[in-house]
Amino acid sequence: MRGCNCKAKKGVRRQLWGLGIAAKRYAMFEEVLDRCGKLIEIKIVNPKAHGIGFLYPPKDNPENWKKEAPLWVYEMWDYIVRGFLKLKRTRPGWATLPQMMRFSVSTWNVLKMLGMWDGARPHNFMFMVMTSEKFSFDFDFDNKPSKKPMVIVPFSSKQSEWSKLVGFDIHNKDRNGKFRQYRMDDPNFHPLTYGHMIEEYVRHFEAKSLGPDGKPCTAETRGLLQRAHITAGQIRYIDKETSAMWAHNDDLSVITDDDEVGFRVVEYGKSRRVVLPDSLKREIENIGLRELRRRGIGQHTIEKALHSKVRAKTFRKILGALDAYKKEHNKFEGPATGRAISHRKER
Repeated sequence: MRGCNCKAKKGVRRQLWGLGIAAKRYAMFEEVLDRCGKLIEIKIVNPKAHGIGFLYPPKDNPENWKKEAPLWVYEMWDYIVRGFLKLKRTRPGWATLPQMMRFSVSTWNVLKMLGMWDGARPHNFMFMVMTSEKFSFDFDFDNKPSKKPMVIVPFSSKQSEWSKLVGFDIHNKDRNGKFRQYRMDDPNFHPLTYGHMIEEYVRHFEAKSLGPDGKPCTAETRGLLQRAHITAGQIRYIDKETSAMWAHNDDLSVITDDDEVGFRVVEYGKSRRVVLPDSLKREIENIGLRELRRRGIGQHTIEKALHSKVRAKTFRKILGALDAYKKEHNKFEGPATGRAISHRKER
């Protein structure tokens, strides 16, 4: 079995059991029985970590660890399987730690997203704290942020230091024009923890198959799944649905202000025309039509882009106009000082 480093001799068979939550989200395990045949213990053999690989490990592997999955994934699946089998279980000690996604300041786009923060230096690692807009922040009506918060803190490989980190919300500023500051130990700030991740992981529904009753799966679906048959309708041409940066590098620029997808899925019609994504349409409406007209985009073209399709060349021209507007109105204020950072060379 792939990922299993057991030392069993050839020809020796053992009974393995499996617990599956969804496609690529499963674990194989062994049962340990007492003399009466009662289940008393389990041993995780081959756990999978699909869907959580972007999170920084909340626990380090011991020395000489040779297994494919990290130790904390074994402990997570041990906790999950014990819950399904009604065995006594103990919540992992790292479950109370905040979820962290590590990224590197590897491109100009990332540095620009960080608002030229002095603490973000090129090629350094940083953490993005995983948060929930409804759960993580205690806001009154007057201080409610205008955009979805994105809290960035300095990187630390020592999990014991995470509670002492101080970061900034790079999407929102206070009344003084400074980025909002958050302390990880602030009682009014509630980051999503790895315990939240386990709860959501278990309730993840299968999207590629149907339930035993032939209906779409839900978090409560149990049993043998059925094939989901697809009837082809209108053919729609789209660009790539994923960004290679997720697989090859920890890059914050794959996440945008409007959503958590980080890349714009371009849709083409039969005549090779582009349908603007909703996030880009909201961006145009927030900026205003006048700003786009000042940059050479006609009124008719803007209305067509918002309500219909435009040529790929026009689409790229609109993106260029939006980027030019952002560069013109971005003052690159440092979060700690609120001062503008000049890019002019000193003589």
